[in-house]
Amino acid sequence: MVPQAIKEFRLIDPRTALNETMLLTLIRKNQLPYGNHGVRTVVDIRLVIATLNELLGFTDETFLPQIRTIRTAAAELKKVTEHIVMGEDRIRICVADGKIPSILIGNRRYIALQSFTDPYSQSIVCGKVPGMIKKELLKCDMLEQLGAKISRNTVPQVVRIKSQK
Repeated sequence: MVPQAIKEFRLIDPRTALNETMLLTLIRKNQLPYGNHGVRTVVDIRLVIATLNELLGFTDETFLPQIRTIRTAAAELKKVTEHIVMGEDRIRICVADGKIPSILIGNRRYIALQSFTDPYSQSIVCGKVPGMIKKELLKCDMLEQLGAKISRNTVPQVVRIKSQK
């Protein structure tokens, strides 16, 4: 049953954003296999995990993705890691551009924290994103900009300008 599946998932990941509404919406969209037992909707936990991994673009279908809202993911990334400097706005831009896979339920997007670990984090690179305004580009950290230059295999050239006396 769906409520019992959510309890199981909360035992595995107490901070998960998974809830009954999310699973029932995935069932209504025919993205999650289910069965009926009387008036109760029954799901297989292994199939739920496999479906979530498939929707989020993960190849290993044996682990439960650490699903979070964008706001809570940004807060957790800020607390847990020093090497990932991505604010909520940057994550939203990457989600909108498809660099970070997400699940849309209603008007809220859910992402997995595994998207920020190797090998999945390779698609998240700071650079000029279509529709990105200049103010957002200025928010990029210097190291992110350098990483973007290196990932495009371009080496910045230093040009000396001789002053005229």
